[in-house]
Amino acid sequence: MTINSKNIRNIAVIGHSGEGKTTLCEAMLFNGRAIDRMGSVGSGTTVMDFDEQEKQKQISINTSCAYLLWKEVKINLLDLPGFYDFEGERREGLAACGGAVLVIGANGILPIGSESVVDYCLKLGKPLIIFINGMDKPNADYIGTINALREKYAGKLAPIQIPIMQNGRMEGFVNAIQEKAYEFSSTGRVEIEVPADLKQRMDEMQASLMETAAENDDGLLDKYFENGKLTKEEAVYGIRKGIATGSVIPVMAGSALQNRGVINLLDEIVRYMPTANERKTTLATDYDSDELVNVGCEDDGPFAAQVFKTASDPYSGKLNYIKVYRGCLKSGMTVFNSAKGKEERIGQIFTLRGKKTELVTELCAGDIGAVNKLSYTDTNDTLCAVGTNIQFDPIRFPRPCLSMAVTAAVKGDEERFSADSRRCAKKIIPSI
Repeated sequence: MTINSKNIRNIAVIGHSGEGKTTLCEAMLFNGRAIDRMGSVGSGTTVMDFDEQEKQKQISINTSCAYLLWKEVKINLLDLPGFYDFEGERREGLAACGGAVLVIGANGILPIGSESVVDYCLKLGKPLIIFINGMDKPNADYIGTINALREKYAGKLAPIQIPIMQNGRMEGFVNAIQEKAYEFSSTGRVEIEVPADLKQRMDEMQASLMETAAENDDGLLDKYFENGKLTKEEAVYGIRKGIATGSVIPVMAGSALQNRGVINLLDEIVRYMPTANERKTTLATDYDSDELVNVGCEDDGPFAAQVFKTASDPYSGKLNYIKVYRGCLKSGMTVFNSAKGKEERIGQIFTLRGKKTELVTELCAGDIGAVNKLSYTDTNDTLCAVGTNIQFDPIRFPRPCLSMAVTAAVKGDEERFSADSRRCAKKIIPSI
């Protein structure tokens, strides 16, 4: 399929450590047939947690990327660490994403780690979906978790599904807008009749969602006051508009470990989350005119991208993770690094699936990928078309508590040393 900015979603998976973010990514990749089987954090076989420290400690340390295709849409997933220790990695991922999925356990509380990252998303204007995880557990508290979220984010929450519970476990759900019910099965889900005892709740939720949708558009509000209801398409449009502005946060539920509710989540990401070309205005400084300019997500515009992460790959060497904001990056191009005032020649271009790199010939506007072996380019640098001289605002990293530098003892060993520097640093500071 042809990938362009209209069929790309860049989604960060966020939340407190231990809530199931990496497992949810694994389930989404499996449902999108990006992988043949689901790995597990405990066995160290997940796509996203591929670093040896991550496998040993069974937590996410680095921001990692992978993509899947769902209903002719490319979804780039960024799995972000949950611990505060790795705040810099989280900010890298949030800078590159167009929206986020908060993963929170069905424990009836709002963890402080989840609260802080949601507040940061709202500050950045990132659209958000909440996925209540762990609904397969016997003591799952869906209502208590919704109430805890409502207490913090009053007026923003919009639950769009009703869990079908049996013996304290979620066995299916009712989609209030679509007026359909599904039961989980070994193949994913099967449509069933809406349970009689949930029809009234479905009607009440549908009315609430239509009111929420109407509040986000003046035309819909007039129609809602006139007719008392909206069509399904109008309700989806209004909620989608509210998500884009941050005034609506939809909530759904499931179990990442049991791969329940994940297909529904993928459907809603495609339906509700903004496409890459619908992102908010991205400003950059044009040093030729010394003015702020708006960089639109244009497939045929002059190339512009920002490096949001730098890593070392044992096979590809130094990897710069980039988000393309405008134009198209092609293998063999010469680009201008406006931060360093140097030109760079693009060799290999990759898309990412955890530690696996897949060679591609180009990256279009809105997409995320990586380039290797650039001589001058580092995190936060702007790459743009030769003849242009723009620079994006840098990612704001927290001030480090400890700074340390390691240099090569013998001149000429710098290139070999750079590939081993991270491993050496881990021996000095095992926690990084």
